[in-house]
Amino acid sequence: MKRLPYFLFILLVFSLQAYAEPELPADHSIRTWMAEHNVPALSIGIIDQGKIQEIKVFGEYAKGRPTNTDTLFSIASQTKPLVAMMVLKLVEAGQWDLDQPLYPYWVDPDVAGHPFHKILTSRHILSHSSGFRNWRRNAPNKTLTFDFKPGTQFQYSGEGMEYLRRALESKFALPLDKLMKKTLLEPLQMTRTQYWEPGLSNYARWYDSHGKEYQANYNNGVGAAGGIWTTVEDYLKFGLYTMALKESSALQYQAVSKPQTEIKKDSYFSIGWGLITNLSDGEYAIHHGGTDLGVRTSAIFLPESEQGIVVMSNGDGGAFVQDKIIASTLSKGKEVLQKINSKTEQLAPTQIPKKIIEQYSGTYVQPDGRAFIISALENAIQVSGKETPRSVLIAASPNSFYLADYDVKFTFIKSATQNDYQLNIYENGNKVSTAERQLPETLINNKKWTAVNRNWQMKGQSYYANRQSGDGILWLNDAKFTHGTIELDIKGNDIIGKSFVGIAFNGIGDNDYDAIYLRPFNFNRVGKEDNSIQYISLPKYTWPYLRKNHPGKYENKIVPAPSPNDWVHLKIQIAETLLEVFINHSEEPSLTFEPLRELSGGKVGFWVGNRSDGYFKNLVLTPDR
Repeated sequence: MKRLPYFLFILLVFSLQAYAEPELPADHSIRTWMAEHNVPALSIGIIDQGKIQEIKVFGEYAKGRPTNTDTLFSIASQTKPLVAMMVLKLVEAGQWDLDQPLYPYWVDPDVAGHPFHKILTSRHILSHSSGFRNWRRNAPNKTLTFDFKPGTQFQYSGEGMEYLRRALESKFALPLDKLMKKTLLEPLQMTRTQYWEPGLSNYARWYDSHGKEYQANYNNGVGAAGGIWTTVEDYLKFGLYTMALKESSALQYQAVSKPQTEIKKDSYFSIGWGLITNLSDGEYAIHHGGTDLGVRTSAIFLPESEQGIVVMSNGDGGAFVQDKIIASTLSKGKEVLQKINSKTEQLAPTQIPKKIIEQYSGTYVQPDGRAFIISALENAIQVSGKETPRSVLIAASPNSFYLADYDVKFTFIKSATQNDYQLNIYENGNKVSTAERQLPETLINNKKWTAVNRNWQMKGQSYYANRQSGDGILWLNDAKFTHGTIELDIKGNDIIGKSFVGIAFNGIGDNDYDAIYLRPFNFNRVGKEDNSIQYISLPKYTWPYLRKNHPGKYENKIVPAPSPNDWVHLKIQIAETLLEVFINHSEEPSLTFEPLRELSGGKVGFWVGNRSDGYFKNLVLTPDR
């Protein structure tokens, strides 16, 4: 037999080692990890040699319903690469320009007076250098601002993606879901990828870190920052398309494979993707994850070796499971994760007296209303709560704690607004959020009010409800109201699917009442303006029931449209057979209808919908005489 030259033999062996075939861990290992972290359902897909090699599923997507390869998972922020690729396809078709300022198509009212809005481009947004925070609700005044000049540094931003969505919808006169279907999903034959729509089945429900199902509204809206539901197979198709760009599209390939914004050493954002460089054997990786209520998903693709993995789960603890799977499956999985999670600050365990750590214990509330609990351990703290996987952070100093294997740090400092501790949260060396300890005396808990499914607080002259799953109400005790006028001021925000704010009346029980509420995120949203204000009458007449059986009768647009992040004045005139709703002192009602049941007199209360927070003030009840 003819022997290969020695140097060629070495090259072949090297190639086989570099591109070792991906292999999933044993099924029993995966099931053990799922049980440890209370993850009910998991779907995993592998690419090798430029082809889909294997898709495996585990657990139940809902109680008693086994997960299958066709099960839809919510992927939260993994929507962003899809939107980015759609934009790149529009650029290649000559219909969009990455470097053209967006202001001819959309200007958010919050930044209209700032000069930076004249230089903000799609490239800045898709590479997360827009200057915007992740969400405006995390800002002290809950308004959109530029923290720095666009293009000068990294700051991950969902707000930027929604800004881009509004510009795209204005330019093309199409809602994002239709534009994406036409431009990306249909050409790639991603037939199981979509935004939520009524009647969906075979979709993964959401579970907290204790394995308890969230009682949530699964309609998370049409957004550029999140909202897509898909399968592992469809996202693998997207990964294959992206990895093949080197051969098919120089423009798109350069956009996704070249660093645009530096996060830290060897870690960048390209257009739409996280980018890891300087891997062994000349490899690089593109990656993105998704995190939301009961959602943890991840995708990593290695273009040079034509390998990749997609993991989707439906539990808050899913991140720990998917990282174990990725590290065990991909030949470069551990290396990629190490670079993604490499420490920007070298921290080491430190012995701290427990009595010092105990002073930080309590419930902490972030500006967007999300709350979690800090508990003291020996030389560590435990973090737990809704949307938060149970995690242990190790003490590095008397007031700093870090998460092993991840670039996450918690630091406690004295609050500037109250005589207590404030928590600063850092990821990749950047402060991403703050939280203040909730003081018992700030909670509304007296004979005048009854709180339902929310921690209501006084903030200045306003009543504030934190954001969490399910509807929340603050009933005004000893106030029975039948006919007359209800007036109040309400403030929500421009976060799609996470701002439902209004007033409940005719209240018989906590699940038996009528309500008028606003969807501020639809005030200026192309194709959704008619869903800005809504009437419901529970328990029977929910919004899906009314929209299906009485379209356009119990919801409407608001003209002129208010700013979605501003206070809105609501006036409801209630007669025996007619309700009229007036917005911002308009002489014309935005909604007029006959009530769906007898208004025999009942409780009145501030109301927030599922996954919403909100502010309320100036409630005035004027009964008919």
